[in-house]
Amino acid sequence: MEYNAGDMAHLSLSLLGALTVTLDGTPVAGFEYNKVRALLIYLAVESDRAHHREVLAELLWPGRPGETARANLRKTLSTLRQAIGDAALGADATPPFFLTDRETVQFNLVSDHALDVATFMSLLDACRAHSHPRLEDCPACLARLAQAVDLYHGDFLNQFFLNDSPAFDDWARSQREALRRWMLGALTQLATAYENQRDYGTAARYAQRQIELEPWAESAHRQLMRLYAALGQRSAALAQYEACRRALADELGVEPETDTTALHEQIRQARSETPSPVAAPTPASKRGGGNPFAMRAMLKDPAAFVGRQAEVQRLFSRLASQQSCSIVGPRRIGKSSLLYYLTHPEVYRQHLPDPEAYIFAFIDLQELAGAGPEDFFRLAIERLRRASERAGGGRLPREPESGHTLSGFRRLLDEATEQGLKLVLCCDEFETLSASPGFAADFFASLRGLSSNYNLALVTASHASLFELCHQGRIQTSHFWNVFSEHRLGLMPETEAHELIRHSAFTPEDQAFILRLAGPHPFFLSIASYHVLEARPAGLSPDYAIVEERFFDEAWRHYVYTWSRLNLADQQALAQLAQGEKQVFNDQRFQFLKDNTLLGGQAKSPALASTGWQRFIREQVVRE
Repeated sequence: MEYNAGDMAHLSLSLLGALTVTLDGTPVAGFEYNKVRALLIYLAVESDRAHHREVLAELLWPGRPGETARANLRKTLSTLRQAIGDAALGADATPPFFLTDRETVQFNLVSDHALDVATFMSLLDACRAHSHPRLEDCPACLARLAQAVDLYHGDFLNQFFLNDSPAFDDWARSQREALRRWMLGALTQLATAYENQRDYGTAARYAQRQIELEPWAESAHRQLMRLYAALGQRSAALAQYEACRRALADELGVEPETDTTALHEQIRQARSETPSPVAAPTPASKRGGGNPFAMRAMLKDPAAFVGRQAEVQRLFSRLASQQSCSIVGPRRIGKSSLLYYLTHPEVYRQHLPDPEAYIFAFIDLQELAGAGPEDFFRLAIERLRRASERAGGGRLPREPESGHTLSGFRRLLDEATEQGLKLVLCCDEFETLSASPGFAADFFASLRGLSSNYNLALVTASHASLFELCHQGRIQTSHFWNVFSEHRLGLMPETEAHELIRHSAFTPEDQAFILRLAGPHPFFLSIASYHVLEARPAGLSPDYAIVEERFFDEAWRHYVYTWSRLNLADQQALAQLAQGEKQVFNDQRFQFLKDNTLLGGQAKSPALASTGWQRFIREQVVRE
């Protein structure tokens, strides 16, 4: 089949399994040798950038003289373009498959083509980016995952090798291993989701596919045993245990884990072929009492607040002398919960001298998006008066004076100061004000003056320091920041991390697994603890492999947010550390990464914060 330059066809590349290349559904037969296929494969998969011809020549013809290798590349590219009917450069027809110049070659992403690897990854990325509390409650993501695994007909470039190009084979092997991991993760998610839906037959099909890919995947064998038991097929469940035992002995030379043998014994002792209580984990939230780790928003109940005792002590010691404070830390580190915790009368009464003189009020400044100074002062008056009534005082004036709201706020401060009252205004999401066009430098100057001249202390929470926020945009002339004491919020001490995940259902092994996976980060600890509790079958430990996939499914978009805000040098350094290479950071970069909860240890011996973070970085390295 031949195509003219102006008569472009649809090119389809299937690389998951046996290599298949078609034009308008007809197999391409014009490839003369494997280097032509390899060039097409490499350029199509690595289509996000242009590739220098010297690099491509060295990849496919290593060790050859430069001119010889480049001549081979020119001939191979010409043969490839002829085989797939690529349009000549400058043609007015459909965009060509390749964009070329004297120095580089790139596969054209806007050409009429389909690549199963790209479709596979885009479906998985869409699931990870979509916000859903539980995968089983999201039909759209279940459908995407099912479509993705249907594309996986086998390992990447199965049985395709270039014997004289080890660099190409290494690249293909890396892609193959990464895509296999993504496939196994998708199968685990689908099997678990359908198991939780009590659709045991569908779940069993996906668990079986995991075992076909990795016969030694013991967690998949356990899941299939549970599913067969739930379907009333006790004999099949027991036979599955024997299949697991043989696979582990043949592939790894080991015996099944204790969890597997315990499940086998439990099924063996069952008295009937009815669904077993071990068939599927019942989520803790449905067993009564709820899952205490389900909360993802700011904590409002002081009894639920755990840890941060050193920070609490330092903040109250500053507030005792009416020192304004700034809490700074990355997103999801617990700034809002800490800020709200300070405002509870039962909390500050334990830490402050003469606590009856204090009135704490909380404002989420996101309420003022698009507003102006009058709205701020009006809201501050309202919240302070409400806090005074809640604390049993009711000593603030009932109504601010009419007219300009700043005047009303000043009058309130004047009367409170005369009465010996000490007001503390806790302002969350302070970036909302500093980034808003409605709040100029004079507003911050007036707020600074009020805190200096009256019994008013401010406590702010923000991602960036007030120094940074006051040196950008419209407020870069403001000295608002220099009346604050800054308090950085980072990873928790290990003792407080243990306290956070303390639960009567958790074994020491559960806690150790949670801490390794999440690190001493309160948000990720809550996610991991939630999924351990949700995945616990009655009387047995949870399947940690399944828990890790569910944790990663929820944590992934937060890791993406953090990763995307790092510069290339930091990404490369973290990638090398994730791969086990020794890294030494200068003190400034180490402190920056530590402040952002990405590293622990010391500058000369740094460590990644968790195995979950390490896994994410490794997957970025493979995909990039």
